[in-house]
Amino acid sequence: MVITGAGIAGTSYAYRLKKRLDNLKELEHIVINIENDIRYRHSIISSAFKNVSTKCHKPFSHWLMFISKRLDYADDPNEANEQLINDFDCDDEFFNGFFHNTYEFSEIWDKSLIYLKDNSFLKNEDIDDLKTLGQTLGYLDITSQKMGISLFLDNLHSKINEINSTLNDKIRISIIAGMVSGIFIVILLI
Repeated sequence: MVITGAGIAGTSYAYRLKKRLDNLKELEHIVINIENDIRYRHSIISSAFKNVSTKCHKPFSHWLMFISKRLDYADDPNEANEQLINDFDCDDEFFNGFFHNTYEFSEIWDKSLIYLKDNSFLKNEDIDDLKTLGQTLGYLDITSQKMGISLFLDNLHSKINEINSTLNDKIRISIIAGMVSGIFIVILLI
């Protein structure tokens, strides 16, 4: 039983590694789509988020829709919360605490990242990179937005490639380490 439990712990870690890579790839897809919406459709940021939210999976779809609705109803946070509650069948307290008295894009972005951190497999370093992206998206200057997005995508692409190159070895090691630690604990108990 101990060996099985330790093996499951190793497998769980391997699963989280794989899901983080999947989340980073989806995030890359999302940012590319946002960039395309801004560049080619000349969408305002809230519309770009709303359009892209329909092309991705939870929690990213909800994250983008949260931001879009909150930007659309910047002058009336209660209306934004009501719209979000209706759209996502969520708890009223969550949205009141989540966006209460938040008006600036950077504040909305940073608070929305709390949701993303709690509901995805992204690490703190990934969330920090997203905070930096949010600072550039908040600019009114489209050229600055494009440059910030381009820099973010370059860094994200490098991170994905780095993780991809070592993922299979890390998965194998985590599973083996889980099993070996289980065997070691059994030996200690005997």
